[in-house]
Amino acid sequence: MTSPPPPNPYPPINSVTPSTVLNTVSSNVTFNNPTTQFASTGGTVGISASGNGSAITTLNLNVAGAGSPPVNFQQTFSSFTSQTDAGGNVVLYFATLTAPDGSVRQVLFANPGYVLFGLTYTTLGLWEYDASAIAPSGVGGAFVTGVATRTSDLPKTGTANYSGGMIGRYVDGTTSWAVTANASSTANFATGTVSFMTINSSRTPVNGGAVVADSNLNLNGMLTFPAGTNQVSGALTATGGMTGPASAKFFGPGAQEFAGTFFVTNGGTQQMNGAFGVHR
Repeated sequence: MTSPPPPNPYPPINSVTPSTVLNTVSSNVTFNNPTTQFASTGGTVGISASGNGSAITTLNLNVAGAGSPPVNFQQTFSSFTSQTDAGGNVVLYFATLTAPDGSVRQVLFANPGYVLFGLTYTTLGLWEYDASAIAPSGVGGAFVTGVATRTSDLPKTGTANYSGGMIGRYVDGTTSWAVTANASSTANFATGTVSFMTINSSRTPVNGGAVVADSNLNLNGMLTFPAGTNQVSGALTATGGMTGPASAKFFGPGAQEFAGTFFVTNGGTQQMNGAFGVHR
């Protein structure tokens, strides 16, 4: 009798099942309501998902130890509203649920195949938790999740160029803005270094308003990873002076994709928290 083929070690993110091991990188923050200020915080985010082959249909968010006092919750989202561009193409999916305890949980994630991202094994997004609809503060953050490259499958020599996109949230002490940008990276697998930059940054008020191009939000930096690991980290700096840490991983077979999160600040009123995903 012929044995069934082994499971695909790198299924597309739109085809995963709850048993598929997804690796998540997150950058978590606390914030005031209405959101005009962020502060970096600890905590971990775990994600499992299901897909129908063309879209993610269920996303399970498991947050532990985020904020102070620490917030711990698990939430499954299975009914999403889509945000489309002018051509009717789905850019993002989002959902908001009110739990029996009155807390409000939200998630937003990218359509991996949308032209800005062009991803197969990864998606990126934002999450938020408020203890109630009128809570004076909350906790949330940015995440990337996907089928991470096995360390044994990481290239040991050569370079690779990547392109894709970034999404995030920027606050300036007065207003909260949704941010998007084009992103690119070059990985040198022999030296364990990855350059990263964004261009064409734009921001839109979260509560509605006109898109504003803002080159001050463009990011640049060099990340590193020790040999034999898939743990990438470093610092990013915005043209306007914000700076802070970034963490990332390679995803898919042969490091086909590269994705991570960041939190940058000017030490005063300006902060930006976001996620990026790029592909070869």
